[in-house]
Amino acid sequence: MAITEPPAPYPPTRGNQPSGGHPKRWVLGGLAGIVAAGIVIGVLAATGGRGPTTSPTTTTTAPPTTTAPPTTTAPPTTTAPPTTTAPPAAPDELAAVLYPTPRSGAGFTHPVAAARAFAVDFVGFVHPVVGRFVSTGTESGTVEVRATASGATTTVRLHRVTGTWWVLGCSTPDIRLDVPVPSTAIASPVRLRGTSTAFEAQVNVEVRQDGRRSPIGAGRVMGGSMGSMAPFDASVAFSPPIAARGALVLFTVSMQNGNLYEATVVRVAFSPPQAPVPTSACPDYAMARPSPPAGEMTVTVFYSCSADAKPVATYRLYPSNRAVLRTALDQLLAGPSAAERAAGLTSWFSSSTAGYVRSVTLSSGQATVDFGDLRSVVPNASTSTGSHLLLSQLDATVFQYPTITSVIYRMEGSCQTFGEWLQIDGCVPRTPSTST
Repeated sequence: MAITEPPAPYPPTRGNQPSGGHPKRWVLGGLAGIVAAGIVIGVLAATGGRGPTTSPTTTTTAPPTTTAPPTTTAPPTTTAPPTTTAPPAAPDELAAVLYPTPRSGAGFTHPVAAARAFAVDFVGFVHPVVGRFVSTGTESGTVEVRATASGATTTVRLHRVTGTWWVLGCSTPDIRLDVPVPSTAIASPVRLRGTSTAFEAQVNVEVRQDGRRSPIGAGRVMGGSMGSMAPFDASVAFSPPIAARGALVLFTVSMQNGNLYEATVVRVAFSPPQAPVPTSACPDYAMARPSPPAGEMTVTVFYSCSADAKPVATYRLYPSNRAVLRTALDQLLAGPSAAERAAGLTSWFSSSTAGYVRSVTLSSGQATVDFGDLRSVVPNASTSTGSHLLLSQLDATVFQYPTITSVIYRMEGSCQTFGEWLQIDGCVPRTPSTST
């Protein structure tokens, strides 16, 4: 039963004491009364004995007012406020969430607890040393995790959605994955490119799907060793997943006890399987435009049946929290899927060119797209037929958006370098009307 503290009484006036006070105070009170009576008599004498014009009434001196203790009244019955429960998160807010699985419907109330559970239950740390939470925004932050107190740092990234904390992924400076970028749709085999350093240069790789700890694919990449960073480039095959999303887990283990030592974990989606289309159907190839689930968008990229054929649309599903043009170009440079190539679609772009989009900017309807140095991975695009094929797919992908009226392509920041590579004037803006 709740006890309601009674309100404090008003403070008593000096000389006005409750009954039951000290006897000396009553004596002083009596003397004060005699003095007051004398003053009244003196006033009457000064006015000729006239009293007030109203009929006098018998006045009884009341004893000092006492403050009665407040009547204890039970407070009105109130209904306790319901426990605050965060409203369910919108699907698009959880599109990039890795742990816990969004379909579980419950995040963590504290970010450090979320980081610890992720490190142990998902990544595989054994008795990790978990640091404090560091805020990186109003609804985001990081927590450092180490296999031992002096071990390498694995930084867990977290985000708060509707009051609870979720893990987006983690990374270590010793394993940097450049391709694929987070949330990319991947197909088997997935090509991994980045830089690393590890004992004997070996970094373990697992491909996992949501809801399961055991991998659907595993392999290794070889980078640098002895503290020296060096690039890696390898492909890892995996079995067909039953989940739409999963993760790439790159990690090293301790040579002392075999426990997991550090890790980089990246969120990925899985490309939906497509039935192969006979090559003879390529001139009439038409891919059905998929309806994206909540939190995703349909991204359109264009490939060709032949160098002189008009590019045709193909589709990808991607989280809707990304810039759409940049996402389309990233997907374009990843190349046609295995099913699309089996259908006869062709392109200079492939897994070798994935991740070569450096930046995409828009200003007053003009797009500027900067690529990495494609000359080493696409050495034959400078022929007239080759440049036509490459430019037609780029232009079709860019100009599908009506707000874009022109585009300039650059390579390593230079439109001249891009133009020299394809033997065109690369610094003249391309428009839908001049596009090949």
